[in-house]
Amino acid sequence: MEKPAVRLMYSNTIHFETLGCRLNQDESEGAARSFFNCGYSCTMEAVTSSAETDESTLLCIINTCTVTNKAEQKARRIIRMCLEKYPRSAVCVTGCYAELDGDSIKAMCPERISIIPGTKKYVLNKIAENLKKLMGAAGFFDDISRLDDFIKLHCSVSAQIGRASCRE
Repeated sequence: MEKPAVRLMYSNTIHFETLGCRLNQDESEGAARSFFNCGYSCTMEAVTSSAETDESTLLCIINTCTVTNKAEQKARRIIRMCLEKYPRSAVCVTGCYAELDGDSIKAMCPERISIIPGTKKYVLNKIAENLKKLMGAAGFFDDISRLDDFIKLHCSVSAQIGRASCRE
């Protein structure tokens, strides 16, 4: 007799990691409010190596800093830890480090990481408003390219109304 397929239940949880200055803290809190106002729950506790694996979180958002080489190392460590501890979620990296070195961050796990340059953090509010449309029919990110395309679209739309365009 065959075992029935296990269906993984996804929560409405968005996990935030914030590194660096007070401005990053304020921006992460503002983005969390946007997701909360759209019906999502948000966690902002820092992930640790001893944390249990969470397979139900939809999206991890990591707001990075790059003031020092140590800050970049910490950001890479947090990105890797989120990929490990949230194995079924998409990971969206933004902030100074994402602005300066988005390609190498994306290369860490291209099938799960999306980059929002630090100067485009306002796109997080658009993602909050459109998250259900961006996920696959199964209720999770089965194809990260939908999120990547959405980010590029909203960055280029803002460029057309007077803001600088995203790096490709």
